[in-house]
Amino acid sequence: MFNTKKLKKLITKNVQINYKHLHEEEFYHNVLSLIALSEKDYDTALSELKQAMRHAGEVNNNYAIAVFYVLQIQCYYGIGDFGRAKELLDAAMPIVKENKYFYWQCKLQILQLKLDLMDSDVPLRKLLRTTDEYLREWEKHQYYQLNVELLQAKIQILVDLKQDDMAEECFKQYQAYLEAITTDISPDDKANYLNVNQYGLTSIRKFNLVQIASRTKDLRYKWNEMLYNIANVYNVDRIKFLIEKGLSQVLSPWRFKLMQYSDKIQNYTCFQSYNSDQDSMIDVEYMPFIDKAFKLDNVVIFKHQDRNMMVAPFQSGSKRIGFLLLSDKGEMDFSKQEQSILRNIKQHLTALLIRIQDYNQITQRIEKMNHLMRITHELMRIVEMNDLEQEIVSAFIDFTNSSRGFLIKRDVDGNNIYRVQLNHSKQILPTVTGVS
Repeated sequence: MFNTKKLKKLITKNVQINYKHLHEEEFYHNVLSLIALSEKDYDTALSELKQAMRHAGEVNNNYAIAVFYVLQIQCYYGIGDFGRAKELLDAAMPIVKENKYFYWQCKLQILQLKLDLMDSDVPLRKLLRTTDEYLREWEKHQYYQLNVELLQAKIQILVDLKQDDMAEECFKQYQAYLEAITTDISPDDKANYLNVNQYGLTSIRKFNLVQIASRTKDLRYKWNEMLYNIANVYNVDRIKFLIEKGLSQVLSPWRFKLMQYSDKIQNYTCFQSYNSDQDSMIDVEYMPFIDKAFKLDNVVIFKHQDRNMMVAPFQSGSKRIGFLLLSDKGEMDFSKQEQSILRNIKQHLTALLIRIQDYNQITQRIEKMNHLMRITHELMRIVEMNDLEQEIVSAFIDFTNSSRGFLIKRDVDGNNIYRVQLNHSKQILPTVTGVS
């Protein structure tokens, strides 16, 4: 309830209780740490926690030790020592999971979320999606205080993203939730709790319960930096990795597919996918929007099954090169800034796909030429005509990936003589009928 006055009064007025005699020193120091934590006196809270942990260790209380980890992380987060908080979180999570302390696992996940909010390299859209997932997954558990923290984080993210309408709507849900969970508590506790959680706020822009590091750094700069790195890379797998990293940083989609057009099969093939099956077909319901994007040569936005979709066409003149299809998880409409960024990087990705296609063709030609040179080198060592003819057909079945191979010569009278006839397994064919 954040009612520290009540807690202090309970502790100080019951002087007759001897916590040491009752072997409850752990409880005593734990309460003092909670009071200090609520008052944002993090140094005192850490000092009391150390004493509580010592007493918990004496009785081998694993549950208490796990909880102390959580409280310590809260203290270091409050101090601003995010590195130390992350170290303790990484140490605590395996213990909490191993012992199946699910509530405290959820609490650690919220602390990880708060630490990520202070990392300017983690996109807010991704953290908004994570917050929504936690709210859905934990709803059945009725973890009231954790849900309050999640709603606070969601409102703060939306405010930071300048999504005021969504933030206002979420704040109304937040107020209703605060009302629901404080129905049966004393009036003074309720008033205090609502006040601490900014229940009566009149301007959503003044909501300030969760810290968020500034993300005003130019996203286009990040993308251009990624392009510079790609310009010095010729490994296709490495290029795919950098594309995924760049798109995650500047747009943070839930999933995407980067498709390229193949002249060979007169259709699209998947060049790269994220959080999606690479071999799965593009939903036929998307095709009108994809065609529209090519017709307009511009980004097109649409909704499908409550998810926001965005498609960017890649073409050179009238020739289709491919397209990029992105999807969120329904957390938020694509902002004007995100749309502008995708329009900006559309040409970059078009040029990149063309470059990769050219590079692949050159690479394949070089590989084939090297293969042909190796074949020639091997054939030069054979001096017996019958063996040479056999090896020529065998080598070129492999080279062209054919199902059959024949060597046909003319005799002095101009008649066709079938000298060699092999199948793909290099077995001699009994007949030579059906040769084109």
